Amino acid sequence: MPPPAQVNSIFATDEDALIRAGGDFGVLCPEWQKSAQGTDGVLDATTRTLTSATVNFEANGVTANQVIRFDKPATVFRGGGEWFAVESVSTTLDDAQQFVGGVLTLRRQGQQFGVGQPPPSIPNVQFTILTLKPQLAEASFDLYQRFSLDDNDPCRAPNGIYNPKVLAKACVLIVLRARYLEEARDKQGDFWGKFNAIEKELADTLEVIRVKWGTATAETRPSTSIFGMRLERG
Repeated sequence: MPPPAQVNSIFATDEDALIRAGGDFGVLCPEWQKSAQGTDGVLDATTRTLTSATVNFEANGVTANQVIRFDKPATVFRGGGEWFAVESVSTTLDDAQQFVGGVLTLRRQGQQFGVGQPPPSIPNVQFTILTLKPQLAEASFDLYQRFSLDDNDPCRAPNGIYNPKVLAKACVLIVLRARYLEEARDKQGDFWGKFNAIEKELADTLEVIRVKWGTATAETRPSTSIFGMRLERG
């Protein structure tokens, strides 16, 4: 059997979802959607990197804009741990081109590289990289359908959208709505309340989205909204 079909454009990242979900992110990510995990991480505050001698991040498919949680040592990372965003991924090889270590360059989520407090310089760090990539891809497919996007039509192709960020929020909200509902134990708990709040926020967000195609210098750009699914001149 071939792997599940994928959309060409995914409109949001794990980092976007973490920023919106906050501390719930680790709970909302299914444990089986684990990109990487280890206990031998070495953090370097100067280079803002994490190195692991046992985990090949590139081979595991870890990419920029995923997020990593540091859990231990508990004396440094208290409570639910501390999250960072992945800036870049690389692999160190020896002279025989054999794996020596996986390296992640890190930054504070939602910030440019180098902004904010760097991670501490410590060894023996326990880390986990969970992901919502499958759900974000499914939500992106939903948005393809809602806005009649088509990779093969220049007038509807996602890579021609003037500002792709207009779909990022909706993509995250679609995922969080589903995950909060799936994780809600009953209709009285915190997650049920968050599901209802996101349900309303998503409806409001979809109502005002207006997708435009073209370059930043174009005086007029074709556009479409959820109500009209047709190209217009703005």
